[in-house]
Amino acid sequence: MAKKKKAFDKLQWIAAYKSFVLEKGELPATVRELAEMAGQTFPDFKKQFTDLRQLETAVIALYFKEANDLLMADEKFEEYSNKEKQLAFLYVMIEKAGADEVFLQEFQRLKKTDRGFAVRLMRFLNRQELSWAELSWGASTAERVGVNPKQAALIQHALSTLMFFLKDYSEEKQDTDAYIEKTTDVLYRLTDTSTVRSMVDLGKFLFSRRKTTFSWE
Repeated sequence: MAKKKKAFDKLQWIAAYKSFVLEKGELPATVRELAEMAGQTFPDFKKQFTDLRQLETAVIALYFKEANDLLMADEKFEEYSNKEKQLAFLYVMIEKAGADEVFLQEFQRLKKTDRGFAVRLMRFLNRQELSWAELSWGASTAERVGVNPKQAALIQHALSTLMFFLKDYSEEKQDTDAYIEKTTDVLYRLTDTSTVRSMVDLGKFLFSRRKTTFSWE
């Protein structure tokens, strides 16, 4: 009788999921199908994840966690400006994801009809400790929205960067580098407190003059 493998931890299940997609070119239809290929059991899986959807979310979230943990371990990272922290995070995350580029391209193709995946991923990431950088919005904004808008904006920016990277066929991913630099610059300009305040002040001024300066009457 063959000796049963030791039960997988979360990272091993993530690796098994990637292997399944790469070897079969399709997503596992059931937990049992994935477990059978990995030499594990259904109860082994349930000890780590609720279902395949939770595992799939963890697969992508791991790139965020690895990049975040690596930067947090660097003593010099705290000396960076917020914008520099975001740039560093994006480059490290893309480097981590780059090692799995073939898997991620296949995963993206297979999940494109799953409209709920992006929502589940955003919700999961918003609950994680991923405070690698800050934006300039005030606490009042977070209270009105009911979520952490700073983290949500940074996560959305990172996800858009990952999507761009997977569809970038430029030489040495030069377009991805340009995307990272340009979008990060715009993000921090638009969310700078002084910039937002100036735009609000201008809006109030223009509104107050709407019946005089901006009227043909």
